[in-house]
Formats: sequence, structure tokens, C-alpha cells
Amino acid sequence: MAKQRQPQGPPPPPAVQRVVLRYAKRGPLRYASARDLARSFERALRRARVPMAYSAGFHPHPKLSYLSAAPTGAASEAEYLEVRLARRVEAAELAAGLTAVLPRDFPILGAVDTTGSTAGGSAAGLDFGALLQASMWRLEWDAAPAPGGVDPAHLERALDTLMAAPAWRVRRPPRPKDKDPLGRELDIRPALTGAALCDCHGDGPARVGCDIVLRHGVPAVRPDDVVRALLAGLPDAAPTPLLTLRLAQGVLRE
Repeated sequence: MAKQRQPQGPPPPPAVQRVVLRYAKRGPLRYASARDLARSFERALRRARVPMAYSAGFHPHPKLSYLSAAPTGAASEAEYLEVRLARRVEAAELAAGLTAVLPRDFPILGAVDTTGSTAGGSAAGLDFGALLQASMWRLEWDAAPAPGGVDPAHLERALDTLMAAPAWRVRRPPRPKDKDPLGRELDIRPALTGAALCDCHGDGPARVGCDIVLRHGVPAVRPDDVVRALLAGLPDAAPTPLLTLRLAQGVLRE
């Protein structure tokens, strides 16, 4: 029997600390893919000389966990990343070091040490991902009578109709891996726990928008699914909002 190959050298040091970073995704960076954003973070960690913990094996990878990441094209003020470290550092120091080397539209907004004990040589602690039970999203369109614009009264009526319905099925556009050539159909109503008009302030043309709260779960309901439902009552609205922004995510309180 052939001898199993083993990586040369000692194994990487174990993780002794877990830090959860909150970051924003703004401006043109919201169109970057998840992989491009991950590469940016990995480069920033190296430039900031963060003592990362790595996986074992022939191709070690930094121990990073992206928690409930927003879809490509959506802006966010509440993205979370868990970083595991081989040497303890101050969370605030880590956040400041990364902010100095990350793009302006990709800032670190906060950091918290979630490490519990280090018994057994690994960093145990708070399961931060379990706290991310729901997200609050903002959807904005141009105000009518702009082309593709929305009238506030019509949007409010569409929201009321959606919230009053016990079920509301939408069909997503088909993807190459879908078994159904017409695309996947799902009921979005159980995940939608709140919706209301919002005040949209800015220096540009007037906008109309709403805030919605979506429960995380399986199947995952996305903001664009809610947009498809609202368009049933907004026939003149642009099919894609000018802005899809995650305002917050955390524990769901009914």
C-alpha cells in the first residue's frame, strides 16, 4: 500500500481568538462578486499583518466565515465576517488596521471579540451566526411621474395587499441548474414579517421607498423576490429598484 502523503513542516498554530467584524458595502463595490470581496479581505488581512489562523493540509486557507452575505448588486450597512486568529489582538486595533488598507466604500464599522475559552487549543465562543435571524432591507425607486417611478399611495396599497395575504407565490427567473425551465416558484409570505413606507432623503431627484423585514431561513427569500410581488400592484414601476440596501440584521423580535 502506498504511503499517504503528508504536508511538510509542522501544522499551523491553532486559532485562539474569534473576532466578528461588521462592514459596509457601498457605491460601485456593491456590484463586486462575493469572490472578489473575499479576495479584497484576504489581501487586506495580509497588508495589515493580521495573525490569521490557517487550515491544515497542502493548501492552507485563512479561517474566515462570511455570515449571511448580501447578494451581488445590493448595498449593505450590516455585513458580518468572522475572523479566527492565531494570536490574540485587540478587536478595535484589528478594525482600525483593516480600515486603513481597505477601499473607502468597504469600511469596517465595528469589531467584537466573541471568543469564549481556548480549552483544547481552539477558540470556542459565541455562535454569532445564530443571532442573525432576520434582515431589514430598504427598497427605493424614483418618485412618479419620472419614467419607471412609483407613487407613494400605490406603493402603500401594494404593501398592505401583500401583508394581508396569507400566502404569496413568486417565480424566480430560471437558472442553468434549475430543473424547471420556467424557474423556481416559492411562497415569500412566511419570511416577510414587516413592511412600511420609508422617508427617502437625498440631494438628487425625489425617491419613494419602503423598509421590509425578512426572516432568514430555508428557502432563503431575497429582496428581489419581494420586489416581484410588489410589482403586481405597481405596473408602471421599474422592475429593479434604484437601491436595494440592507440596513441591519440580527435577532428577530416578533
